[in-house]
Amino acid sequence: MRASFVFASIASMMVAASRVNIETLGKQTAGDTATLNSTTTLSSIKILQWNPHWECFSNHCGPKAQRALSAILAQSQVDFANIVEINERSDFYTPPWPWTIMTGRCGHPTIDSTSLIYDSNIWKTVGHAHPGCMHHHDRAFLLQVFKHKSSKEKVIVVGGHFPHGRMNDQMSAAVQKTLHFHPDVLGVILAADTNRGRGVSTRHVMSQAMGVRRGHVVASELFRTCCNNDGFHHHFDRVGATFGQSMHTEMLFDPQPWWTRKGEFHKAVLVTLQV
Repeated sequence: MRASFVFASIASMMVAASRVNIETLGKQTAGDTATLNSTTTLSSIKILQWNPHWECFSNHCGPKAQRALSAILAQSQVDFANIVEINERSDFYTPPWPWTIMTGRCGHPTIDSTSLIYDSNIWKTVGHAHPGCMHHHDRAFLLQVFKHKSSKEKVIVVGGHFPHGRMNDQMSAAVQKTLHFHPDVLGVILAADTNRGRGVSTRHVMSQAMGVRRGHVVASELFRTCCNNDGFHHHFDRVGATFGQSMHTEMLFDPQPWWTRKGEFHKAVLVTLQV
């Protein structure tokens, strides 16, 4: 597929949603570490959340999904992306330079994975990534601290693939431990296939999964991203942050490309976090 065709296709998939969604978990206190740092010099951060689903990578959908992802990263200048199940068993997808990918996997052999992608021209990692599993040896998450190369400001980014039901406290423990060792971060960004319906707010998801029970939260608009096999009735794919002023949300792959019409393919959400 030629690059010009990929870029034109991605443009036709996107629908703008100009609304912003600001959620407040409760009254902010001086002791809340995962809250807005008013001294930030960053203006915005772009975040992509997408679950093409493992079935996509078992047929002709896989190569097209990879080319589409590479085009989205470059065209939209994405800072961070959480892509579920793209490198399930091996590192066969490599993003275009300067984006770098890291993957967290669950199970032996692997039964689930999620991958964080970041723009290495703008961000650098701080310490090691923290992978984990939210339900026994299943349902992967990956946490990484990043520092902006120009402003030197730090953020915690967590990508996840939540279970449909109850989850353990591995993600919450990882977030709280990281906040303890990095009290100077701007806050936490979550990008995940949450497997939670519209009746469950993103602020509740972050409270449950991360132990972020008070303070300021902004959240992406809820779109029907899941799934191809049941007509896209579920608002599963979310982005939330414990800092920033607002989020502008777009849904990608809408209208749905022909090559995605098998299995449980999700549409993607692209968020601009106004810091």
